[in-house]
Amino acid sequence: MTVLTDTASYAYAAGAVNVSLATTAAQPTGGSGSDTLLSIENLAGSNFNDRLTGNDAANELAGG
Repeated sequence: MTVLTDTASYAYAAGAVNVSLATTAAQPTGGSGSDTLLSIENLAGSNFNDRLTGNDAANELAGG
């Protein structure tokens, strides 16, 4: 069985991002404008001092 996951990456962000998978509303991400994250399981941060927050699912959060 293949398990598919989705990742939102901020690897090229110009500054730190503050992103939460626990909200489905549009959220300002700092140096990268605003994003609405739906059906996303994983986050990849920038090279700055990010704040990455998961939800109740099995998330993978990777800082830069």
